[in-house]
Amino acid sequence: MVVMDPIKVVITNVSGSEIMTSENNPEDHSSGEREMQFSSEIYLSARDFMEIPPKKFFRLSPGGMVRLKSAVHHQVRGSDQDADGSIKELRCTYGPNSRSGSDTSGVAVKGVIHWGGCEERSACRDPSV
Repeated sequence: MVVMDPIKVVITNVSGSEIMTSENNPEDHSSGEREMQFSSEIYLSARDFMEIPPKKFFRLSPGGMVRLKSAVHHQVRGSDQDADGSIKELRCTYGPNSRSGSDTSGVAVKGVIHWGGCEERSACRDPSV
């Protein structure tokens, strides 16, 4: 899996890291699974976030909540911009009782987005890496 045009996400209420397992292809279970490292720093595609979203935008926006695929609920709490106003980093929190497959949070979200951890640097496509 590759995150194109990545935005760095700092999850402020994560300590340490955890391995999350996700299917390679939800339509073909014989394709196996992959492990992804979930930590306080992950990357999302820039197109999965909008500061002022249109109606029926089921991805991230300020205060909005989505599920990170095969992981947890995730909510934007703030962002940092560069000099030209482009979003460079999101600050977020996650719902600790919202882990995929064992969610007891009682919170329903409409969107699910892909993400990547960059411990092995193959999960993000950042020219500075």
